[in-house]
Order: sequence, then C-alpha cells, then structure tokens
Amino acid sequence: MNTTNNREQSEFTRYAENETVGTKMNYNESDMETMRRQMDILRQKLSQQEIVNERLIRQSMSHNMSRINRRHFLQGLLCLILIPYTYLTFVKQLDFSLLFWGYTSLMMLIVLGHILYTNLHLLGNDVLGRNLLVAQQQVTRARRLEYDWLKIGLPLLALWIAFACYEVYRTIPDQDVRLYLCLGLVVGLSAGLILGLYIRQKALRQYQEIIDSIGELTSTNNNCLS
Repeated sequence: MNTTNNREQSEFTRYAENETVGTKMNYNESDMETMRRQMDILRQKLSQQEIVNERLIRQSMSHNMSRINRRHFLQGLLCLILIPYTYLTFVKQLDFSLLFWGYTSLMMLIVLGHILYTNLHLLGNDVLGRNLLVAQQQVTRARRLEYDWLKIGLPLLALWIAFACYEVYRTIPDQDVRLYLCLGLVVGLSAGLILGLYIRQKALRQYQEIIDSIGELTSTNNNCLS
C-alpha cells in the first residue's frame, strides 16, 4: 500500500514539475516576443528621429547656402554699379583722371572675379546634391578663399585711398576743401570697411555651420552603415 502511494506521489510530483517547466517556457516565450516588439518599435522611432534630424540639418544647410549666394549676388551687382558710378562722380563731376577711374574699375573687376571664383560650384542645390565629402571640400575651399581675401582686398583699398587723396589735392585748389574731402573719404571708407568685416565674419560663420552640418550628416550615415 505504501509502495503504491509512493509511486502515485512520485508521478504526481513529476507531473507538477513538467507543468511548471511548461508554464515557465510559455512565460519566457511571451516575454521574448514582447521584448522583440518593443525593440522593433524603438528602432522605428529612432529611424524616424534620424530622418527628421537629417531633414532639419539639410534645411539649415540650404538656408545658409542661400544667404551666401544672395550676398555674393549683391556684392557682384554692387561692383558692376560702381564702375559707371565712379566715372560719373569722380571723373565728370570732380575732374579726377581717367587713370584713377581705370584703377577703380580694375579693382571692382578683381573683387567681382574673386566673388565668382569663390562662388564657383557653390550654388545651393548643386552643393547639397553632391556627395557629402565632396560638398564639404568645396565649402571648406570657399571659406578659405573668403578668409584669405583681406590679403588682397586691404592693399587694393589702401592704394585706392592714397590715389583718391592724390586726385583731391591735384584737382582742388582750396586747402580746406581738400582736407574735408580726404577726411570724408577716409571716414566713409572706414565705416564701409567695418561693415564689410562684420559681413565677412558672418559669412565665415555660415560657411563653418555648413561644414559642421555636413560633418554631422556624414557621422550619422556612417553610424547607420555600421
């Protein structure tokens, strides 16, 4: 009798253990499935967030590039306007020499050439549609040209001021008028130079923002590939 009871108790124990193991396996499978679904949802959210971030970065790059292109256009237009303006003002009205106007025109053409050379391949849609590394190289090159421009622009401007003061003393006999005109030229050009330096620093900052944005996109794409 005891033997029969022990056998029944042993079978009952094995049955209970099997049921427990099966329940635990079901729970584990259910937990794993839940974790997989949560991971899929997390991946989708991260992917959507990366897409949104990339879109915002590209919009910022496009905005900065548009401002740079607009500034280049206005500067180039101003150079072209100043060529006939200086002739009508300095040659026709103040009787400055044609040599002075020729130098002024040459200086404006040099500035215009530098703008066009800097802006080469820098149209917004063109750059942003390129390979990111190529775009970064082009923008870095444009920034370096912009940064180095003072090495050319300041000597040209200093020579133009000296030439203008010489023309004032050559064509105007009254000493007081000469002095006032020269002072007016220096003050006006100094104010223009300060404004130009401010615009230049702003442009350099825009270039750097584009370079940093390209670097961020490149890093994001590399992380996605890895």
